[in-house]
Amino acid sequence: MSSDNKYAFHLQDFNAAYVPQYQEVIKNKPWVYYGEDNLFPNHLLALYQYSALNRACLNAIIYGVKGKNLKVIEGDPNVLAMANRSETVYELWEKSVVDRCIFGGHAFNIVKGNDGDVSEFYHTDFSRLRAGKEDDFGNVGHYYYSVDWRSTTLNQNKYKAIEIPAFNLLPDSPPSQLMYFKSYSPGMSYYPPPDYLGGLTTIQLDIEVKNFHLNNLQSSMMPSVAVSFTNGVPSEEERDIIYRQLDAKYSSSNNAGKWFLFFSENPETAPVITPIPNNASDGWYSQMAPQVEGTILTAHRITSPMILGIKQAGQLGGRAELIDAYNLFLEIVIKPIQAELLKDFEKVLFLRTKQAIKLDVEQNQILPDVLQEAEGQIEGI
Repeated sequence: MSSDNKYAFHLQDFNAAYVPQYQEVIKNKPWVYYGEDNLFPNHLLALYQYSALNRACLNAIIYGVKGKNLKVIEGDPNVLAMANRSETVYELWEKSVVDRCIFGGHAFNIVKGNDGDVSEFYHTDFSRLRAGKEDDFGNVGHYYYSVDWRSTTLNQNKYKAIEIPAFNLLPDSPPSQLMYFKSYSPGMSYYPPPDYLGGLTTIQLDIEVKNFHLNNLQSSMMPSVAVSFTNGVPSEEERDIIYRQLDAKYSSSNNAGKWFLFFSENPETAPVITPIPNNASDGWYSQMAPQVEGTILTAHRITSPMILGIKQAGQLGGRAELIDAYNLFLEIVIKPIQAELLKDFEKVLFLRTKQAIKLDVEQNQILPDVLQEAEGQIEGI
């Protein structure tokens, strides 16, 4: 086909959908990249903020893991009073729970006293941390903190990465250190996988489907009328006057439809308007919605959507069924995360007090205590 052919066709390439990948990338930086663009925690936060179902699942897990309070079952109960000069241990627990549920890990800034022992500990935002590279023995000696890793990755000087030494018990170690907690993942050395890792693609799909429908409604080129003048083409100024007059008369919040305005010399040269039929994509997405919902619930190990306030066909939705569903959720999802976090807090408190401490969580309930106790009495009759 010749280059001067005005009917030459252009082939449009469509890029594959981008879904953030959980990976550790070694580059020529002191820190290990958390995802290909070093912004994997930011992607997780976006999924938390913009997918209604994912947010509901995570909030339910966070609510359950936090519990009503912490309690000491072995050791000095005063250890829960203050973690630092302004926060109690439970207040740090609440922040660590959020990080653990969204990102898969959490971290403390450990402050040593003059005697070299742990004096205070503070929560550190897990999404702002990056791990340094391992030494020959597989130990990470330093971590890096930045308020905005976007600017750091782009070599901007607005938010420089601050190096923080990893916690150790050596007598000459720095007074401010970082204690980094993550679950073990085969083949991964630096960053923990979120528990819902297998559902990230579907959560992204959930967001994109809703964006598609919103953009379709806001930017749709579906005018309700076309106005054609076939008695000649007026000057640009006259065309503007005609347009403004029609717009003022027919366009308002009560006249939401769009319209086309055409000018031509005669009816034979009037434009031809060919409507593009709807491809019924809205129906396809509606059919896909139950699968999306089921996959996201499975990724979070939520066996009954009733605990999120989602009613499903075939479920009676009674009080007893709701309590049973939440108790199952408590056993298979909440308590394992609590056990992991409790060990981390017991470790820090032991280093601080030099006494063995055993903690437990006062559990939340899906219904108020009075209703739940009444249900238990009815079942016991």
